[in-house]
Amino acid sequence: MYRLLIVDDERIIVDGIYQLLQGAVHLELEIYRAYNAYEALEWLQRIRIDLIISDIRMPGMDGIDLQKRVMRLWARCKIIFLTGYNEFEYAQEAIRSGGAVDYLLKNQDQALIVRAVEKAIAEIERREEDKDRVLKAASKLQLAMPALQKKVLAELMEGVPPSLERLRQQFIQSEIPLAAEKPACLVVGRIDRWDDDVAESDRPLLIYGCQNIMDEYLSPAAVQVPVVFDNQYMLWTIQPSPGGATEDRQEEGDRSYSYLSDRIRSIVEAAQESCRKWLKLSVSFAIDSGPYAWTEIGLRYTYLKLLLGQKGGQEQQLLIQNDGMLEPLRQADKAYSGSNPLRGKLVLLEQYLENGQRELFMKLYHEIMEAENPGSQTELLERFYAVSLCLVSYSIRTGMFFGLTLNKHFPKMLRFDSHDGWAATVGFFAEIAEQMLKRSEEKAEDASSHIVESIDLFVNGNLDKDLSLTKLSEMVHHSPTYLSRLYKRLTGRTLFDYITEQRMTRAKSLLKEGAMKVHEIAAAVGYESAPHFTRSFKKYTGLTPQEFRDR
Repeated sequence: MYRLLIVDDERIIVDGIYQLLQGAVHLELEIYRAYNAYEALEWLQRIRIDLIISDIRMPGMDGIDLQKRVMRLWARCKIIFLTGYNEFEYAQEAIRSGGAVDYLLKNQDQALIVRAVEKAIAEIERREEDKDRVLKAASKLQLAMPALQKKVLAELMEGVPPSLERLRQQFIQSEIPLAAEKPACLVVGRIDRWDDDVAESDRPLLIYGCQNIMDEYLSPAAVQVPVVFDNQYMLWTIQPSPGGATEDRQEEGDRSYSYLSDRIRSIVEAAQESCRKWLKLSVSFAIDSGPYAWTEIGLRYTYLKLLLGQKGGQEQQLLIQNDGMLEPLRQADKAYSGSNPLRGKLVLLEQYLENGQRELFMKLYHEIMEAENPGSQTELLERFYAVSLCLVSYSIRTGMFFGLTLNKHFPKMLRFDSHDGWAATVGFFAEIAEQMLKRSEEKAEDASSHIVESIDLFVNGNLDKDLSLTKLSEMVHHSPTYLSRLYKRLTGRTLFDYITEQRMTRAKSLLKEGAMKVHEIAAAVGYESAPHFTRSFKKYTGLTPQEFRDR
């Protein structure tokens, strides 16, 4: 699924090409419209655009100026220019400057427009197949990332940050290109799974490949440094680039962070899809665009990992943006001693449970519960109720709580004095956790089915609204590409076909009732114009709306 943006100051041309390409279903396009270059820039700053069809001459900002800005925002975006008879040399110059792949006369045959789009898509796909290029660049990145940088950033994520002056010195000494006195935006990535044919020795290179892809999409708007934890999690700390694309929109300060925050989701979405296509890696992402001071970075990293787990440890290619979801956890943490070493372990324990990581969970669980010097009775009570709360809380979030309460041993989860010694307590909670992990694995496919059911329900109740793949994917915290493939795998048909079917079914019902005019029915089922609705209806039923009504 590719995103195409049509740009022209003549509305009739934009709408005509839109309707033409909407009918070319084999292209699998998600299409957007802009009626001047400034509207186009608003779309480009919000979402990734793969292909643009643009008038080369427009008032205010012409197609060439737009092309230059596009290349700074989305370097891989391809452009097809619409020209007049006397503008060929102008268009050829644009093609030589990079990005543009074709030019068309405005009055050319519609079939030529479709062919030009097919050609542009083929060129995009050829570039995306170049896995060797990505891995070679990743290998260079791996060699260039000094061990000292990794050490400084890892300590920053896992411990209490040093003073500002000390942090500034560490960044300078390790050549970390970030400003210690400025806040940072955060992105956490998780390798969802490793295929059986991926050797252990190849995994670091693929992870660096993922990091390189992210770097390509972020440049030149931002500077970033990635860190890898546990050979599975990646953290990007990101700041606006002093000389990047942000300067076109603002001069300095808070506005540059606002601009970067606005773009992070679309950047991450593009990187996620590239990892899937180029590296065959399923990667989930959680975004906390903040920005946050360095004193908060380590804790935010832990929260984002937990958020990935809370949205479904068994799910793949998640794309979650923190819009206040972590605030309750943040407030609770303020009330809990940050120096308590047990706190960090418990957060990690819950994360392993959420992600279905049985071995890591059990290892850390026994480390918590079987400490050589458990200490006083008070410390044992703290461990007991902390683990109890972790398990009960997880059961509530995952819908297992009712079944858990039916277990005759459930009261023992809440009463410290109901166990025959500490060893029995440890064994009891381990058995409960094992049962939960097993049930979680059984529910993984159920979760995917629930996503499809939620989408179907929303579509049926909002046929007159925006039902673009981007909109629907944001609802379920997945990338558009993943949602499209998941829906087809579970239902046997495309999401586009389902939406069209529901709209046509509703339209036929309204036509039979006879109370509404055709243009009113078109609006009621999500079509902006009666002619577009009429063409779609005839293509679907073989009859025009009026012919269907008159039968």
